[in-house]
Amino acid sequence: MGGLTGQKIYEIFMSGDVTPLQAAQEVIAELVKDFSQEVEHLEHSQKEMLKYWEGDSADAAGRGVKPLIEAHSESVPLVETTTRSVQYQEEVYTWGKNTVQPVPPEPEEPSLFARGVAAIMPGVPDPEVSYRKGMAEHSAANDNNVRVMQQYSGATTD
Repeated sequence: MGGLTGQKIYEIFMSGDVTPLQAAQEVIAELVKDFSQEVEHLEHSQKEMLKYWEGDSADAAGRGVKPLIEAHSESVPLVETTTRSVQYQEEVYTWGKNTVQPVPPEPEEPSLFARGVAAIMPGVPDPEVSYRKGMAEHSAANDNNVRVMQQYSGATTD
């Protein structure tokens, strides 16, 4: 993951905040509402003009408003797509934040002395067992966080 350790990935996710994405969703939703209302107002204005105007002036007025109606109508679905995109970004980030885990430090390999003592002294636990367990926990957390970052990156760049 470009030099990122599993622990660094964990720290990145934990320090992130989705509040700006939530605020952006609110702004975008308001924009969709405004665009939709503008379309309604423009269509109503066009109807009113055609109701009271006649001939060339009515045609000119209708032609003048029509591009505005079309532009606003075309913008609504584009802005709605942006809303979905921001919402997806928030959901994926939250998933990543809930899925990463702290990475325990990599244990030190047992010394030859510790191994020798465990081999010749009854009742002394084999240090290799705890070392392997520690390495497995370290590797599992690290691999998990790298996988989460890869999935997050893939989901947010498509």
